[in-house]
Amino acid sequence: MVGPHERWEARTMAIETPAMSAGVHERSDLQVPVDTHPEGTGSPMSLARPFPCHPSSIGAARRAVDELDAWLQPTLLADLRLLVSELVANSVEHGPQGDSIRLSVSISNERVRAEVEDGGRGFTPIVSRPSLDSPSGRGLYLLDQLAACWGVSGGDGTRVWFELHRERFGPQTMV
Repeated sequence: MVGPHERWEARTMAIETPAMSAGVHERSDLQVPVDTHPEGTGSPMSLARPFPCHPSSIGAARRAVDELDAWLQPTLLADLRLLVSELVANSVEHGPQGDSIRLSVSISNERVRAEVEDGGRGFTPIVSRPSLDSPSGRGLYLLDQLAACWGVSGGDGTRVWFELHRERFGPQTMV
């Protein structure tokens, strides 16, 4: 149920390729908060930040997520930081150099939704368990293990999104 200080807008995620067999959890009926400061609260319900396609953006994105610590359970914040770091790292590695990366995080009482977007051409997600001695390849595996749902959309750039459901992390509601 939507609280009195939240307006919601339905957004349809156009999934570029069917990937259910790869373990990707896709939904097309997600509800995303559109207010950044609900009237009377002054609390950020979302953040949106651009970053350059550069390795320094991985830590910068993680620090941006830390700005939400007052509204998130510590374990949820840790998972959010990890997954954002992995997705921004993927954008730095695979996205077009000289382009920008956009991070968006929206918070509601029920879930936290994050999106990382770059100017890439999209990809077909393949989730596999990485070997212990593999130097890379853990990002989508971690995403698949920790997120309640996630997916990839394309079109004008590549967008990888995920949701973490707050009830999994214990009680804490937004102020």
